[in-house]
Amino acid sequence: VRLVRLVRVVKLYKYAMQRGFHRAGPTRRGNAEAPDWKDNPSAVGRALQESITLQVVVGVLLMLIVFPLISVTETRIGLDYDLELVDQVDRLWRTHRDGSASAGSAAYSVVKSAVDFQSLAYFETYDGTVLFSDPLLQPPNVRAEEYAVAQAGARCLSVAECSVGAFFKRRDLMIQSEYSLGLLAFVLVLLVGGVMVFNRIANKYCIAPIEKLFALVNSFAKDPMAKLGNFENDSLDELYELEQSIRKIASLLQVGIGLAGKETIARCLRTTGDINPIAVGIKVNCLFGFCDIRQFTDATECLQEQVMLFTNSVGHIVHHAVHDCGGFANKNIGDAFLVAWTGDKLERRIAQVQHSDRNKQIGAVFVDNELELAVRDKWAPTVGDLAMASFIRLTICVRGATALSELVQNPALQKRLPGYTVRLGCGLHVGWAIEGALGTQKKIDATYLSPATNIAMGLESATKQYGNLLLVSQETYKLFSPFVRQLVRKIDCVFATAGADPFDLYTYDCSTSLAVHPDEAKEKAMAEHVFDYPLAITPAFRAAFAEGLEFYLQGNWAEAKLTLEMANEQFAVNAKKNTTLDAPDKPTLALLKFMGASDFKAPADWAGSRELE
Repeated sequence: VRLVRLVRVVKLYKYAMQRGFHRAGPTRRGNAEAPDWKDNPSAVGRALQESITLQVVVGVLLMLIVFPLISVTETRIGLDYDLELVDQVDRLWRTHRDGSASAGSAAYSVVKSAVDFQSLAYFETYDGTVLFSDPLLQPPNVRAEEYAVAQAGARCLSVAECSVGAFFKRRDLMIQSEYSLGLLAFVLVLLVGGVMVFNRIANKYCIAPIEKLFALVNSFAKDPMAKLGNFENDSLDELYELEQSIRKIASLLQVGIGLAGKETIARCLRTTGDINPIAVGIKVNCLFGFCDIRQFTDATECLQEQVMLFTNSVGHIVHHAVHDCGGFANKNIGDAFLVAWTGDKLERRIAQVQHSDRNKQIGAVFVDNELELAVRDKWAPTVGDLAMASFIRLTICVRGATALSELVQNPALQKRLPGYTVRLGCGLHVGWAIEGALGTQKKIDATYLSPATNIAMGLESATKQYGNLLLVSQETYKLFSPFVRQLVRKIDCVFATAGADPFDLYTYDCSTSLAVHPDEAKEKAMAEHVFDYPLAITPAFRAAFAEGLEFYLQGNWAEAKLTLEMANEQFAVNAKKNTTLDAPDKPTLALLKFMGASDFKAPADWAGSRELE
């Protein structure tokens, strides 16, 4: 009956709660200040509420069922049985005194039975006759709590003629204690079980999800560029949505701020209070690459709305090529992209190159074995090799991208620039930089401040002067492995600004007829394969150009003119037989043009270098 009533109470409670939600809904929705979550409890809240309600119902049911079984009622342990015994013996003894001998025997029999079953210690009739007495079961031999006296009789209340029975209650008290201990044990088990169940519920719906989310945020704070892990598949809808939201926010930060803002993100997450993204920068070494889309202004005017698709398609190729080769994108500047390589690999490579340079300066015989490996099958790509490989890949991929080829077939663009194809000018330079957040609390840009970025931009701009698509500084050249060094070509010696130290200028002669689809490049144009594509010059022309360049640097421009012209003419003849060769050689023409401006006579102050235009 109790169980049925309890079930009805639970059903009534659920019904009342549902009616309460329905009634409160329209009123709360009409109030703009009322929070929506009160009207629409989450799945986590509902699951938590249902679980707690279920556990409470189960606990109450257990108490209703078990308590009556292990409880000793007052009617069982009180004087009711004792009074009944005394009254029975009193009546029998009165009958005996009225002349019935059998009644006396029955009275003694009842008293004897009470001694065995009810621990009778003493019995005295109303007339003073002691039917039984055991001094060992009476005070002071027993405690007062173990000794109980009962008075009863037919005329006990009227004339105070009472029979008295005294009982030794130790056994009843022991039974009562055992039941009490059992009840206490049950309550303890119920309490411990309830705590464990509630802890499990709280851990499942509250603590564990919060810890997972905290671990997610903490992992992101330690390494903002790391890929975040997923929750288990048993996560509730709201927790899964919250986790996905954190992942999306983190991904947006990774994409929007980039590696240059790694420390800024980590610092803001580690500190409390208001966000202050502005802090002192960090000095690091970086290998910078700068790419620029040629004739972008004309493309913008002709493509109009499609220019965003055009720019993002080029950016997709550039960013993926760089990221696949260990670098990262730093800035998108409309028609240009600034990318960089930094980290432990670059630091180790720079230290290795510096160590080798010191050995050579002091004439040491020992050099690092890695710098002596120029054989293809023993080649281990350095960070410089990877940067060069990524730029070669993006150069040939923009020519092979189907989407870009379709976009540049725009009639207006082809009318303005007949035969227009996508080309990128690229520059590579390595140097120190200050990494950090630039801006205010209203808007920041995670970037690098360094003269090295300006030099990289200057090298890209100089590709228009030299007529090729990739220029590399001498400092970057040092980062290459011997295998890649023998593939690049020195084309000039320049200095960035007046008074600056001159440096050698290098290029990689990638054939302009080479085009690879980006999907194919993902597998075939990585660092391990990109250098296998044929060069746009022959070994004979390379040697002749090197000879003419040496005359040019020494100031013997007349001899340089003769050597370079003859080499270029022979190279043009060879190019007719081999379509992969790019003739005439643009850097050769650039040198001849520069020397021709001085009538092929070196200036009196010629020091073997010129300012980078």
